Amino acid sequence: MARLPSKGRKKIQLKRIEIDKERAVTLSKRRNGIFKKAHELATLCRIQIAIILFSITGKPLSFGSPNVQSVVCKFLDPNQVDRQPNDFINRAINSNHEPKLQDFNK
Repeated sequence: MARLPSKGRKKIQLKRIEIDKERAVTLSKRRNGIFKKAHELATLCRIQIAIILFSITGKPLSFGSPNVQSVVCKFLDPNQVDRQPNDFINRAINSNHEPKLQDFNK
């Protein structure tokens, strides 16, 4: 059985997506990809990395290696390791998406 030729990947023009629903779908699809790339970079280069973004609805989404809290605390004050994060960071870390993101930290 002969294989049908695929169209392959198409170049996507970089411009703002005007329709909110389409924008949310694009974020949902690309979020896991960017978190995976961050995990790969952290693993390959043995670095600490944190990504915090907000969805269209304002929900915080985060990824961190080893975790967001330690990386952000180190960024805010590199000389003080035991510093407690502020409420903004706690909300980002404890968002309902945290269990999904833990898979990337393995």
